[in-house]
Amino acid sequence: MDNPVRANGGALYGDFGNIVFEEIETLMGSIEDLRKEFKGPFPIIRGMQMEPMGSITKPTDKELESAVNSALELIPGHLEEAGMVIPGEDDLKKLQPSLVHWLKAQTTDTLDLKAAVAGEQIGLKSNYVNDTFIFSQEGEVDTLIAMRDADFSDQLAAFYIMIMDVILEVFGLILALIGFRAPKPDARALGGPMKKLLKDEGFRKAFKKLMDGLEDRDPLAILIFIQYIRSVGVFGEIAAAWFANLGWFDYVAAIGRLLAWILLATGTAGAGVLLKLGQVILSAVEFYTKIGQLSRMWDDYIKEV
Repeated sequence: MDNPVRANGGALYGDFGNIVFEEIETLMGSIEDLRKEFKGPFPIIRGMQMEPMGSITKPTDKELESAVNSALELIPGHLEEAGMVIPGEDDLKKLQPSLVHWLKAQTTDTLDLKAAVAGEQIGLKSNYVNDTFIFSQEGEVDTLIAMRDADFSDQLAAFYIMIMDVILEVFGLILALIGFRAPKPDARALGGPMKKLLKDEGFRKAFKKLMDGLEDRDPLAILIFIQYIRSVGVFGEIAAAWFANLGWFDYVAAIGRLLAWILLATGTAGAGVLLKLGQVILSAVEFYTKIGQLSRMWDDYIKEV
């Protein structure tokens, strides 16, 4: 019988299913880098998501406008990454007031936590259950990928597919938090950007830092990882997959909201929105569990390579 990963992984995950088999050594890179601890300086106190909202100062209109204006400057580059028509200056100027109004609402509106995590189990997902890597569909087991006692190359492929799934879910959590509801993207459309991301020499450090930060309950870790994705040049392509069903101007507005929110949250005035992200992360039980599983398996795979 064909191995489940080889039989199904490529079909379900497109080029990525082939990448993890054909370029396994390239993807692993320097093993010693994986052994290091990455304790970057975080300007936000770990565990801050437990602070009461009343103790957090809301950003000023000037700070909101600054985040929006910075986001507008970034939009053309990310649309170019996605191969989309780049908006002109007039288009961006028209968008600016509504973005500021929207961003201000994000700092004052009460978080609907139930709505923000409602879609966590929707769509095709990679999970690890009872020493087995699986795909689940709408929360139910769909396909066996590999057992933990399978050939190491098969386990490693499944491990990277699980990492890829986390990358998509990082975007999904932020988008759900800011009120964007969309089906999880078809990963077959993301073989190109994921290959570029996984082969980047900084990827393993960045992902390890993400896991460490989340295990310390630091929501800023997600935004630092998003900024890393931006630096690799694949942010626009991944975002485009989430916004695939939108018309062009709605897409421009959506990526503007995402960028403005991220820029505000990572700045000195972003404590309030960062608090909301922390609450969503802790409530997204499946996502948080997956992070813990990847973290616990991380050194096992390093030692065996």
